[in-house]
This record gives sequence, C-alpha cells and structure tokens, in this order.
Amino acid sequence: MQLVKQWIGVAVVVWGASLVFRGLSSSCDAADASSRPNVLLVVADDLGYSDPGCYGGEIDTPHLDRLAANGLRFTQFYNTARCWPTRAVLMTGYYAQQVRRDALPGKGGGGGNRNQRPEWARLLPDVLKPLGYRAYHSGKWHIDGMPLEGGFDKSYLLQDQGR
Repeated sequence: MQLVKQWIGVAVVVWGASLVFRGLSSSCDAADASSRPNVLLVVADDLGYSDPGCYGGEIDTPHLDRLAANGLRFTQFYNTARCWPTRAVLMTGYYAQQVRRDALPGKGGGGGNRNQRPEWARLLPDVLKPLGYRAYHSGKWHIDGMPLEGGFDKSYLLQDQGR
C-alpha cells in the first residue's frame, strides 16, 4: 500500500510539472517583464528534505530560507531517482522513461534509443525563451549535447563528475 501511495505522489508531481510546462509553452504572448515571476530551479544531489533551515534543518541556510519565504516551497514531494533521470524530468516535464532517461549512461537497459531525447521533448529554456526569459545553467548536465545547445544563454558546466 505504501508503494502505491508513493507512485501516486510521483504521478501527481510529474503531472503538475507537465501542466506548468505545457501552460508556459502555450502562452507565448506573455505579459511584460515586470509582471513575470523569476524562476529559480535548484537541484542538489544528496540534499535531504530537512537539511535547509526552511525545512527545520540545523544547518544555517539564510539565502535558501529567504528564497523559500518569498517563493514557492514544496512541502510534500517524492523523488524516485537521482542524477540524470531527475534532471530530465525537471527539464522536460515528462517521466524519465518518456524521454529515454531511465537507464544509466554506458550501462545499457531501459529499451532502445537511449541517449537520444525525442525531438518533441522540449527543454525548459526553449519553453521560457519565447516568454522573454533568460536561462542560465550551473553544475552537471547529462541531458543532450551541451547546455548551450539545450537553450541556455550561459553555462558553468562541471564536466568532471563521476570521478
């Protein structure tokens, strides 16, 4: 029963994210820049839900706490995978299996056409650019090509991960 509840939670989160992405892509006639919210997506490996101060953690995280106090903060969420499946979900709004990111690079498995994101699976910067947003990337990538090819304006790419 617990497993069923977890899968329902994952489905709700991914469904909600896909609605956001599809809604953004269909509203390219967005309002002027002063009425658009800033969007900051933070993905941190091995960060527990209760580590930042805004979630009750003991570590002093004043900047994250301030962002959480003035923005959207998730209070019930599930994560079924780390690394590139999670990044692919957040960047496309689709399940990792739908965008061929359910197998580890070089390890096989997960069906055919691995390492090739379907053309219809647009990345978040491609959705936000027509709305007047600029997109910046910092950290790991593991999606397709390089971040600048994925629609980012600038990137500080960490290429030595996994060593």
